[in-house]
Amino acid sequence: MKLKYFIILFFVFMFFCSCSNESNGLGYKIKKADSVTILFNESGNIYKHSDTSKSLIANFIKVLDGKVGKRKCSVMGEIAFYSKKKLLFEAGFSFAGGKEGCQYLMAGDSAWQLTYNTGMYLGETLADLKRDK
Repeated sequence: MKLKYFIILFFVFMFFCSCSNESNGLGYKIKKADSVTILFNESGNIYKHSDTSKSLIANFIKVLDGKVGKRKCSVMGEIAFYSKKKLLFEAGFSFAGGKEGCQYLMAGDSAWQLTYNTGMYLGETLADLKRDK
């Protein structure tokens, strides 16, 4: 009888542990973000953009929960995630295309491949900022 209760408790414990594991990656760091500030550096020109889109934050959570690589790229800009004006996470990024495209979010020695949505968002946002300037 005690063994039966032990087995039941064990599986209940394992269930709650697996549910509380929010992420295998770093997406949990920005889960509570309510704003994003992006700085683009193109040919010495600095462009700044802020966004409060929950879907944008969700897209970057997917990036940070992805496979971590060590690819080194030239940084084209920086992105910072905030919750109530408190910095949660900051990283560099590159969304260069071409033959040797480098589309990564980078922090320290770690790099995460941008998703289609995040890469397109960054490219379109920069194009909009340059057009409006």
